[in-house]
Amino acid sequence: MVVERLAGLCADGDEQGVERERTCTSSPGSGSRSGNGPGAGSAFIRNRAIIIARQHATPAIVRRNSVYSQKMKSWSGRMPLRPCSLLACLLPLLLAAPGLAAAQGDTFEETAALQPGGSLAIEASGGSVLLLAWDQPQVAIQARIEAPADVDGDYAREIVAATRIDVRATAGEVRIRSDFSDVERRGFFDRRRTLPDVHYEINAPREVNLDIELSRGAGTTLRGFEGRVTINSDRSDLNLVELSGTLRIDLERGQMQASDFTGSLTLNVDRGTRALLTRLSGSVLIDAIRTNVVLSDARIDGDSDIALERGDLDLELAASQPLTIDAELSSRANLRNDLPVTLQQSGARYQATLDGGGPALRIRTDHGEVRLRAN
Repeated sequence: MVVERLAGLCADGDEQGVERERTCTSSPGSGSRSGNGPGAGSAFIRNRAIIIARQHATPAIVRRNSVYSQKMKSWSGRMPLRPCSLLACLLPLLLAAPGLAAAQGDTFEETAALQPGGSLAIEASGGSVLLLAWDQPQVAIQARIEAPADVDGDYAREIVAATRIDVRATAGEVRIRSDFSDVERRGFFDRRRTLPDVHYEINAPREVNLDIELSRGAGTTLRGFEGRVTINSDRSDLNLVELSGTLRIDLERGQMQASDFTGSLTLNVDRGTRALLTRLSGSVLIDAIRTNVVLSDARIDGDSDIALERGDLDLELAASQPLTIDAELSSRANLRNDLPVTLQQSGARYQATLDGGGPALRIRTDHGEVRLRAN
């Protein structure tokens, strides 16, 4: 709005704009525009600001302000215009400084053929990944590349333009990768490089084998897939919904939640915020360090093993399931039993059977709390 008013008052190229320019730059006692009166110096500075503002005004702004200029001329006979101050003329230029530039971005779309039972590999860093199952023999990729909000306009445009989405399709396999190799470093001494965020939305066949590499906070959601899923995640959060098959996750410094999973789960997590598994049915092999693990409404139907170091385990078992529990706790751990059975203790070892016994559930923990309860 400030730019539009300035363009209308001081930067129009028509005759009315010239008259207003004179009004803005001349006032009683201020001296002529080219004379040596008391106001000659300030008038010169104001004239330069007007020229600069006119150069930055877009044609659309000038056209819109021609109407505004006509209104100002009709008002000029009734209300004198005040002289434009230097601050008022330069304010639009200050607001358009590079550090306040609008966010820069770009988009990408591509489709690749992939039959059910094929493989899909994704390598993402920063941004997010939304991966959804559908019943079509192809992979549809949409990506949005965005520069961080704290990057100035020129460098933001450069890093967005330098980012590539690499899609390679062969018989039975599609590979998707965020390529930042052309993003240049900036700075004279430290030569730091800022990477843009890439936000993916991908649809793939429901029956597929997934290999996913995530880093730098690429929050990821997977929904509805059947098959083998392998995820290696660093500083990224995972949300897994309605997966079935074989799931292996290596998670470092991130949070994971999974619901309605059926199959075999292997989870290795180090310094994660929390691992939450809801309505799991199958077997689990969990190794957690400095991470709290919660299994809610879990049905263990295969031999399973849970090991924790400096973390808590909250295990809620689904009702009416045969199970054999074998828990071993260090001297720095404790056990809270809310199951409808009594645990038999022998030193640091606790054992119990549910509904006559069944698959073995082994629990090992050091420096944490284990809570056992039934749904």
